[in-house]
Amino acid sequence: MPKVSILGTDYEVQFSSAWDDELLNSNSSSGYTDYTIKLIKVCSDYAKDYMNLADLDIHTRNTIRHEIIHAFFYESGLSEICQNEEIVEWIALQMPKILLTCKVAEELYDAQKENTRYGVQMQPEAEQTSKGKARKAVPSNECY
Repeated sequence: MPKVSILGTDYEVQFSSAWDDELLNSNSSSGYTDYTIKLIKVCSDYAKDYMNLADLDIHTRNTIRHEIIHAFFYESGLSEICQNEEIVEWIALQMPKILLTCKVAEELYDAQKENTRYGVQMQPEAEQTSKGKARKAVPSNECY
């Protein structure tokens, strides 16, 4: 079975029919995490009419993230937060946006690093000076 590593602990990830899993069926859950046997279980056969969702793929991906976040909190020793559904769900919903924002910020940092040599911010090269000669990049007086 496929596994994911949660802070060094392997969790098995299973996708199961609600009809085949008592916990998924008994509380109409989209998924659950069993910390005792290191298992994340996600429902794989939602009834579209029952869930009343237009895009079940988005819902399933959110459920996977939601259950993984439970496991991260648990493995971090944060068992109280681990049980806080409001916090876990907020993180699961916002995580794609947070990751995208971090990626953009890191790309901005990488671009800034490209313009910095020897710890000194370089001014961009100008095509020509007022006397018609090309000017090379020179250190800027600005501090960051």
